[in-house]
Amino acid sequence: IDSVYLHWFDAEIKENVVAVIPGAKNPGKLVVVGGHYDSITGNHNNCPGADDDASGTALVIECARILSRYRFDYTLVFVAFGGEEVGLVGSEAFAALADARGDTILAAVCADMIGYVAPGDPVDLDIVANPTSLWIRQLATDAAALYVPDLAIVNGAVPGGASSDHASFWGHGFPAVLLFEDSDDYSPYIHTTSDVVGISYNSETLARRSVRAAVALLASLAEPNEIAIEHAPLSHTPDTENSYRVVATIEATTALDPDSLLVRYSTGVVSGAAPLAPTGRSGEYEAFIPAMIGGTFVDYHIVAADVEGNRTVHPLGAPGAAHSFFVGEITPILADDFEAESGWTVGDAGDDALEGIWERAVTNGTWSANGAVQPDEDHTPDPGATCFVTGNAQPGASQRENEVQGGKTTLLSPVFDLSGYSNVRVRYWRWYSNDTGFLDPDEWAVDVSGDGGESWTRIESTWKSDQSWRFVEKSIEDFTPLTAEMRFRFIARDESFQTIVEAAVDDFSLVTFEEISTAVAEGGPSAAGRATLGRNAPNPFNPTTRIAYTVPVGSGAVPVKLIVYDLGGRLVRVLVDRPEPAGPGVATWDGTDSNGRPVASGVYFYQLRALSDRETKRMVLLR
Repeated sequence: IDSVYLHWFDAEIKENVVAVIPGAKNPGKLVVVGGHYDSITGNHNNCPGADDDASGTALVIECARILSRYRFDYTLVFVAFGGEEVGLVGSEAFAALADARGDTILAAVCADMIGYVAPGDPVDLDIVANPTSLWIRQLATDAAALYVPDLAIVNGAVPGGASSDHASFWGHGFPAVLLFEDSDDYSPYIHTTSDVVGISYNSETLARRSVRAAVALLASLAEPNEIAIEHAPLSHTPDTENSYRVVATIEATTALDPDSLLVRYSTGVVSGAAPLAPTGRSGEYEAFIPAMIGGTFVDYHIVAADVEGNRTVHPLGAPGAAHSFFVGEITPILADDFEAESGWTVGDAGDDALEGIWERAVTNGTWSANGAVQPDEDHTPDPGATCFVTGNAQPGASQRENEVQGGKTTLLSPVFDLSGYSNVRVRYWRWYSNDTGFLDPDEWAVDVSGDGGESWTRIESTWKSDQSWRFVEKSIEDFTPLTAEMRFRFIARDESFQTIVEAAVDDFSLVTFEEISTAVAEGGPSAAGRATLGRNAPNPFNPTTRIAYTVPVGSGAVPVKLIVYDLGGRLVRVLVDRPEPAGPGVATWDGTDSNGRPVASGVYFYQLRALSDRETKRMVLLR
């Protein structure tokens, strides 16, 4: 289980309790299972609710316990709903939020009263469905026949005038079913003080079989993940001499195909596949990416398949998505730990939060049952103490004191001149808590601007409550070209008034990934010196840039090639292809391809080849 959190939706009604098992292949598709944990009688001081609906809530908890041992293609969400007895309030809030967010709920399975069998009745389980969810009932019937053959499945109907949490999902267009004891002869003791074990909840057999059927149904809906890969991505390195070890744990329900286990890598200029081999530890494999020249960004992903043809990749979405690391020196441009005023400002157009406005302060922690809401320390190591935080609370205050309320609040950076740089990354540590995890509508967002704040491009956003200091690094040129008017903004918001939103930012920095002048020799280094490649100027450029290089000393003229590639490693233009004498040279590129057609704005590689030397650098065309 990846996370457990509270979904607040009403100041008077207890919250939903939610747990999540993320999908391994399609985490954006959800399978929900829920039951309500509130109960009601005429005596509000005595509401046992054993059958209605402790039995359904126990089913949800037991399903979570069992299924947490396995991986599935789709995300499993387990919910104990609040407020069912006063109008399906908790499930309605959950379904309405999912609808507003555009979540993809493949199916919802609700359990309400699964522990009573009337005297003389058979042990069977009713499943209530509407026309859009008949397929779920059929799947449940098939799964029960296979895994719980002693449990009969009956097409049920909710008793007249009654309803349950499945109806909230129906109301928002999501397919859902209700698991229910005999709908024609259900417990007569619900909503009374006699709804206790032994009287109302009188059939452990029905409850146990219902849980087994629900587990089988949920596993069928979420689709077991046949192959699972775990891997800690490689970090940036200055090492240009040694290969880079990739370690992964790969588990499969059937035998793996050893020939399929690969690490595929690409630099935009060269690409290859490194075989994964067992390390000797259970399920652990390793591969080695060859050493790269300085200034190289390496993208890679892991591929695995089993003998039955099931295949998966890591990260999901590869090769479109990939892990990435940089080979070369990382040089600081700016580092701000916020221990002193440095030109950051608070407030932007559209800001309307009533409380929880950004401020630079020594943060005071606030707490909830989920853990820290506002951090009790900044991120900077001692003696650092200050960060930007949304509405610093007083020491020992309630979590609701000075948290973001009623709108958004924005923290704005000064303007930075990055026009003379390339390969620049922005780094920061951020804290975000919205108290309700990934289903909360309140979004954390970070934007970048290349025109001083006139227009903005989003570089990060999330709804997921983290409640810890998290490191974020983004390549600025992936979103916008570098200019003399770069600016950043951090946005926290709470539009609902129901959740508790806190955010913080610390240790902001800008770094450049320097391109080391390191030659890669094929068959050994040149005995008479080596080729060197200079930075193109200007950079960024439009439409023309000049590239300086030096030809090494050899016996007479030396064959020289200077080639331009795009990010996909495709040849764009050969600028130089001729023998040249030792000494300096200059080439000009006008931003056109081999056919004279202008190429699009973006990042391009240029590579010098002379004798056995290779050197590659990046440049940015900005039209």
